[in-house]
Amino acid sequence: MKATTPPQTRSAAPDEFRVIVGKRPWRVWKGFSSFLLFEFGRAHRNEDGSRSGAYTLWIYLADWTVWKEAQELAHSESPDEVIHRAAEAFVGKCVLNVTMACFIEQRRTQTRATFRFEGGYILRAAMYDRGADDDAIFYLYTPKGILSYRRDGLMESEPLAA
Repeated sequence: MKATTPPQTRSAAPDEFRVIVGKRPWRVWKGFSSFLLFEFGRAHRNEDGSRSGAYTLWIYLADWTVWKEAQELAHSESPDEVIHRAAEAFVGKCVLNVTMACFIEQRRTQTRATFRFEGGYILRAAMYDRGADDDAIFYLYTPKGILSYRRDGLMESEPLAA
């Protein structure tokens, strides 16, 4: 039987994702397409001169929605200016908890991650209906490696190259 993941990748424990709980992003921004990126921890300069945090949460191949209490502020298909305003609302807000869940329905299985922030802000990211099982809903870059939550519900950890 052929391995489906590189040997350096392993299953991640849910506790490994705890590293951002209790932290406040100092920058939240819209990347390419509908990607959302959250920068946490000490900032450092990248080779290209841009700044990143010690921890970067990258909402990747996902349909996502931002809420403040019961009001929708933006979603992954919103106009850029609406997404930028919603992203700015997360700056300085503490991550209270992260929920990763798999919903099994009659015709499909849906994985989703919910990030709750102080002030009633919520980011819910669900896997696109299209895509490969190993596509990631999000990546969490840490000083030790990269954590991911995949479309098929698996959590993975990949150490940084030495």
